[in-house]
Amino acid sequence: MKKYIVSVICLGNMARSPIAAYCLNREIAKHKMNNNVIVLSRGITGLANTNPNKYTHPKYYVEVWKHLEPLLKRYKINLDGHHSRVVTETHLNKAVLVLPVHSNVLHRTPNGLKELFPHYTWKMRLLRELVGKYQDIEDIGESTSTHEFRDCIEIIDETARLGVGYIFDWIDNIEKNKQIIINQRKGKQ
Repeated sequence: MKKYIVSVICLGNMARSPIAAYCLNREIAKHKMNNNVIVLSRGITGLANTNPNKYTHPKYYVEVWKHLEPLLKRYKINLDGHHSRVVTETHLNKAVLVLPVHSNVLHRTPNGLKELFPHYTWKMRLLRELVGKYQDIEDIGESTSTHEFRDCIEIIDETARLGVGYIFDWIDNIEKNKQIIINQRKGKQ
């Protein structure tokens, strides 16, 4: 069976999108679908003349890491193997569903996904849309509050737990639509 790629995208691919990818992959594994679906994370920092990240892991940002690390341990989220990556057209082409965490990532900045990759907008949904909410998950990179980090992780974790079914439904519909097209083509021959 085909392996489907879902992509979560934030600004720098430092905290929100890798945390969301980890949480979604955990939920996918609980449903025994991890052989079929994988969630990857990317960022838009470095696109459209924006400066790329200086480092590739949040542990190198000392002020952020002192708040984030204990929370990652508390929520059993492992980012040890994470290295931030910039989204590419090739990556978006392979993804069946693209989940920006914030509307700025989606379309409100010069390096927003809709501006740079308009032909993939049909598969873009805000992450919180998985649970029926058109809401942003705010950036915590500049925060100095452990509470803001905790709140962000809790929102992401809840979205993953309650929204993983949306991903399965999306993939099922993609497969059903492909089968309809295949059957229609066979009928025309």
